[in-house]
Amino acid sequence: MNDVIAVLIKKLSSKSVLERKEAIRGLKQHMGNSHMARLSLDYISEHDPSYTIRNLARQALPTQEKTPIWERTHVFSTEG
Repeated sequence: MNDVIAVLIKKLSSKSVLERKEAIRGLKQHMGNSHMARLSLDYISEHDPSYTIRNLARQALPTQEKTPIWERTHVFSTEG
C-alpha cells in the first residue's frame, strides 16, 4: 500500500491536470491510513497553480472537526 501512495504522491507533481486529479481521487481513498496523504493534499490545496486542483484537494480533506488542529499541538513541555 505504501507503494501505491508513493506513486500517487509523485503524480501530484505532474504537469497534467488530469493526472493530478486522478492522484487526488486516489489519495482520498487512503486518507484514514496515511498521514502523508493528508499532508500532501493539504499542501496541494494551498500551493497548486490550478484553481480546480486546489478546490478538489480541499474537498478531499476531512472536515476540521475530525482532524487535529496542528497549531494546538503541544510539542514541548512547560514543566521545568
